[in-house]
Amino acid sequence: IHYSHAQNLVPNYSFEVYDTCPSHANQISFAIPWQGVTTNSTDYFNSCSTGSIGVPLNGCWQYARTRNAYAGIWVIDGYGGEYSTYLQVKLDTTLQHDSCYLIEFYCNVHNASGYAIDKMGAYLSNTAVSTVGPLLNGTVLQYTPQIVSHQFLNDTLNWMRVGGYYKANGGEQYITIGNFSTDSATDTVHIGGF
Repeated sequence: IHYSHAQNLVPNYSFEVYDTCPSHANQISFAIPWQGVTTNSTDYFNSCSTGSIGVPLNGCWQYARTRNAYAGIWVIDGYGGEYSTYLQVKLDTTLQHDSCYLIEFYCNVHNASGYAIDKMGAYLSNTAVSTVGPLLNGTVLQYTPQIVSHQFLNDTLNWMRVGGYYKANGGEQYITIGNFSTDSATDTVHIGGF
């Protein structure tokens, strides 16, 4: 029997560390070292800011799960435009061959959202996900995430856990989070809103 101690390999996992307070959308790179993947808006919300990207007074009225900050991504267009955004970060340590890792993250639906989805995912890769060249379905990344939610993420008040165990191939250094399915392949449930 082998025992190991838990260690979080995701830097700035709660988005609390920042080099600049966000002033508008599409500033996830201020939460160092996080990045967006596509040219679409990956948003950064922090209580240091006021207005539409402050916490909690940002239109969502959502408190951060831990302390003062969180990221915001778009996971389904709903109008057939296949518009999605993603979060990506390089892990603190490369994953080791045949080692098992618990991968988990938390989601919450914007208070004004009309629909919730069931396919949020985490994709682990040896190299950074790149969007050089055209995407096959608008802005939906063509990767198969190793961790995928199996329930509708429909809570607008509480943060819902998405997670599972992953046996590494070895060499994985990046985690990318988002919806990797097209709109037509993503199940939705109506929760009100617009």
